[in-house]
Amino acid sequence: MILGAGIAGLSLARTLVSGGRPVRLLDKGKKPGGRCASRRLQDTVFDYGPMFLHGSDPELLKSLHGLGPTHLGWPARVAGQGAPCQPGSLERGETRLAPEGGVNVWAQHLADGLPMSLGTEVTHLGLEDDRITVFAGKEQWSARTVVVTAPAPQTRRLLGGLPGRAIAAADYLLGLAPLVPCLSVALLYPAEAPDPGWDLHYPNDTSVLTLLADERSKRPSGRARAIVLQASPRWSMAHLDEPVEVWTAALHEAARPLHPALTLVPLAQHAHRWRYARVHGGPGLNAPILQPLPNGALLGLAGEAFDPKGGLEGAYRSGLKLGRRLLAGPEGTS
Repeated sequence: MILGAGIAGLSLARTLVSGGRPVRLLDKGKKPGGRCASRRLQDTVFDYGPMFLHGSDPELLKSLHGLGPTHLGWPARVAGQGAPCQPGSLERGETRLAPEGGVNVWAQHLADGLPMSLGTEVTHLGLEDDRITVFAGKEQWSARTVVVTAPAPQTRRLLGGLPGRAIAAADYLLGLAPLVPCLSVALLYPAEAPDPGWDLHYPNDTSVLTLLADERSKRPSGRARAIVLQASPRWSMAHLDEPVEVWTAALHEAARPLHPALTLVPLAQHAHRWRYARVHGGPGLNAPILQPLPNGALLGLAGEAFDPKGGLEGAYRSGLKLGRRLLAGPEGTS
């Protein structure tokens, strides 16, 4: 059983299914993908987590085939001297692409045909006989092997009720991968709104904003211009629990001098609080964890923090590695 249908959970499930093992994914979201997130607003798709897909791992690049129309090499126009969230994402040797349907089409592609229960929030775990019991409201499941792919703070809460030194060790390791938040707002403007001359802008002054994205060049002609603003980790932390209208207005004001369209009144907007946006300072661990528990069950941990690459590529690779490790042993998931 896999808890979390983000990229790590989907990669793990796809690997196990390809090897003939049964799986089930549980996720509290309405659709798979986690932070690999896209949304449609007034018939315009925009991304509000990662702005594009990138990587150099051959297995990852193979998984990106068949996503429909894509813009290879996006972003082609980059402005500003600020540091990207994934510093290596713009380096030579990295393949970059932006699907017209949004980055979430990759998650949908990985999820196709996998058994999953969405809208299912797991509250705690327990041990019974030689199995791990998973509780979600009035529902519960049990399996010999359970893999948790949620962000570290959520994973630590789930593991809190389990006994043993193995859990204490896992909790310690999860503490090495702290996550930072990100406040994000997408603003929709008419297609004819002014072009800023860039696709992505990393501001020199990162006290408020860490990223501006103009998604117009990702989408078919004639669609509205979506502009996405993402706040810096420090600013996001300071304003995380403010009313949404307060912090969205502050982000809009900070970004106004950097994009000519932001002087106009937007047609619509969508705001999102990413409480756990990314691992702070890069990944904390080099490999996913597979830990035997006192009752003989197996607990797995995977995700962005369990691979040196970090980001979506790290999440994908961690699921792939743990899946192959499970396939090589006598245990699978159920």
